[in-house]
Amino acid sequence: MTAHDHQNSLPSLAKSFFVLIFVLPFAGYSYFILRYMVNIPFDDDYDLIFNFMNNFLRANTTGERISLLFVQHNEHRVVFERLVVLAQYYLFGEINIGYLILAGNLGWICTVAVFILFLRRHYHLPLLHLLPIPYIMLSFTHWDIMFFATSALANYWAMLFFMLFMISVTHNRLTATGIFFIAAMCTLANGLILYFIGAAHWYEKRNWRNLLFFSILAAVLVLCYFDGYQKPMNHPSIHQAVLQPITVIEYVILFWGNMFRLKYLAIVLGGGMLASSAYFFMTRRNDGMLRLLILFTLLTSLAAAITRSGFGVEQALSSRYSIYSLFVCASLYVLILTYPQTRVDRKTIVLGSIVCALLFWSNFVVRYEHNLSFAIEREKRIFGFVRFVGGDDEGLNYYNHARAAEMLTTADSLKSYDVSAVLYRLGRHPLRH
Repeated sequence: MTAHDHQNSLPSLAKSFFVLIFVLPFAGYSYFILRYMVNIPFDDDYDLIFNFMNNFLRANTTGERISLLFVQHNEHRVVFERLVVLAQYYLFGEINIGYLILAGNLGWICTVAVFILFLRRHYHLPLLHLLPIPYIMLSFTHWDIMFFATSALANYWAMLFFMLFMISVTHNRLTATGIFFIAAMCTLANGLILYFIGAAHWYEKRNWRNLLFFSILAAVLVLCYFDGYQKPMNHPSIHQAVLQPITVIEYVILFWGNMFRLKYLAIVLGGGMLASSAYFFMTRRNDGMLRLLILFTLLTSLAAAITRSGFGVEQALSSRYSIYSLFVCASLYVLILTYPQTRVDRKTIVLGSIVCALLFWSNFVVRYEHNLSFAIEREKRIFGFVRFVGGDDEGLNYYNHARAAEMLTTADSLKSYDVSAVLYRLGRHPLRH
């Protein structure tokens, strides 16, 4: 090899190394999902997958089957999740929780990828400057939904629909806005908040035509959503939250700082992110999508505080909420990086952020692997299922063990979920009770 050839090979090696570093969090996240997912239901999977499919397969008419798609679950109308379950069943001929876990996490990987593509196109940032984002967002802060099929389908895909809605709104694409609004509200209840997001944006821009059409469409859809709606049992009263404003404020701050589990650290981080977001929201009026994302997170945290703070403010630290905190963190990084009045050199910001993001992501990978956290949870789920096959339903991960056993037995009789085959594929034998 000549000296000239050697010099030409250096940029190629550097480029390959950078691609490897950029892809690493995507590959690492996918590896953990594939390694630790298991074809055994958990918690709401029993209701949203097995109870739904048992009723769907036993329904006598098309009208009954369609109505089952819209049945309320807690405060949600989980039409999207049920459609995915049906698609998975008819494609593979059986219910497979592992495939549904994969489908749910695919939504989060797509969300991160689309977010990066949007930032690159909108802000014309080189990929090196965007390197911290996949390491931040593909960390394991939201560990409790990574292997929870229905929760992964709901939360991860909802975030994609929320983001695509906001991108569509800021680009004045009325049809796309309507489509993603429907998708969002049929995935998670806080998709209803997008009604106010879209209306507020077009009011601020004085786009009366889009404001009128969207408001009429959204109003009709919201009325349909609440037709026959019932307040979820055992959920705290809204009046309780109204009478405790300090609790609501603390809940909101914790919600924003949810990237960290320690309460006081979350309060400091949440307060700082709220203050920073408020500043950029008021001063960066041309950053439409990120401003809407900040506003959406604020309204979501307020809605959660009003409806759920009665469970205790610590509920705001539920790991599933960290996806909002991660989104805001990534957004603030971009807003700081592109801030024209910044006194800090952009290269310093990028380098510092890359180091912090790498340490943040690596901490989760090393800690969860060293503590065998995912492996232990997987074994607990398998052990409970093995006990069930042996005649003891106490190990099933559902609040009503007898009810969970009934749903699994019904699915087995309908041949939609072969209990014995699941156990055989795991290489386990039933424990006789």
